[in-house]
Amino acid sequence: LNSTKSFSVRILDENDNPPRFSKNLYQTKHFEFRVLAKDSGSPHRESNATVRVTVLDVNDNAPLIVLPALINDTAELQVPRNAGVGYPVGTVRALDSDFGESGRLTYEIVEGNEEHLFEMDPTSGEIRTLHPYWEELSPVAELVVKVSDHGKPSLSAVAKLIVRALAGPLPEAGEPQVNGEQHRRPHWDLSLPLIVTLSTVSIILLAAMITIAVKCKRENKEIRTYNCRIAEYSHPQLGGGGGITKERWT
Repeated sequence: LNSTKSFSVRILDENDNPPRFSKNLYQTKHFEFRVLAKDSGSPHRESNATVRVTVLDVNDNAPLIVLPALINDTAELQVPRNAGVGYPVGTVRALDSDFGESGRLTYEIVEGNEEHLFEMDPTSGEIRTLHPYWEELSPVAELVVKVSDHGKPSLSAVAKLIVRALAGPLPEAGEPQVNGEQHRRPHWDLSLPLIVTLSTVSIILLAAMITIAVKCKRENKEIRTYNCRIAEYSHPQLGGGGGITKERWT
């Protein structure tokens, strides 16, 4: 004898896994949430409001000077002696990982410019000459520049720039100024080697053409001499043969 009975089994999940965030750290500038207030009266009354929270950046990163390249917080800039007023000496660039006011930077010269020979743009960090005869007053100037952010408290970075007067003409537009490398490189005139190369090739081609022409002329002369000799041996003189024919007919 057999007996069959059907029944269903439901498997319930055990809550053994807590929620997990996809990241351990979330960064945001602001967020919002709603607040609900309710009393215990009958009937109860309630009211809600939206709260917007703005996260202020903590000024925990000091500016980092990336231009010009510094060695022991020092860089050298070379400027021609005949540079006039407003000549661009160089540009200081810095980076700050903070945002907002904590990441906004200001540039200034704090030491070495007591005679006001140079000026520095507080926003771009560009340094220009301010005196027409700065090289006579100070052939070598040591400027201490400072980069500050606008955080609270403010953080800053400093660097020493050695501005040296360089004897020579003004560099062309777009030519780098830092360390004067371009001024020390010799300028080679490429036209002279090109002319010498073309002249040499022309002389070689001319010599080859003359050689071929002389060779062809010799071969033509030898061919004409050979043809003349063959014609001489192949065709006898007509005078002798005509006389013999005449005697036979008479």
